[in-house]
Amino acid sequence: MKKYKVSSYLETIETVEVTRETEASVWIKVGDSEARLLKNSSYEKILDTWKEAYNCLFDRCLHRVEAATLRLQEAKEELVDVQNLIPPKTPHPELKKGK
Repeated sequence: MKKYKVSSYLETIETVEVTRETEASVWIKVGDSEARLLKNSSYEKILDTWKEAYNCLFDRCLHRVEAATLRLQEAKEELVDVQNLIPPKTPHPELKKGK
C-alpha cells in the first residue's frame, strides 16, 4: 500500500510502498529488503494521504515562519532600545585619565 513520508530535514514529501504496518511502525521496500520506520518520529512522519502529508509539512513551515517573525520583532525592539541609549553626562570613574 502507498503512504507518504514527510521529512523535517529535507522538507519533502516522498511516496513510500508499505509492506507491513503496526500502530506505531511501517515497513517499506528498500531494494530487495525492508526497512522499519516509526510513523511519528522527530525527523519524519508517515501519513496515509498526500493531503495529510502536505498539511503536516505546511503547518511545520508556517510554525517556523511565525517563530522567526517573533524573533525578528524582538530583535527590532532590542535595536530600538540600543538606539535610544543616552551617554552618561559624567564619565565612569574607572574611565578617568590617570587610572
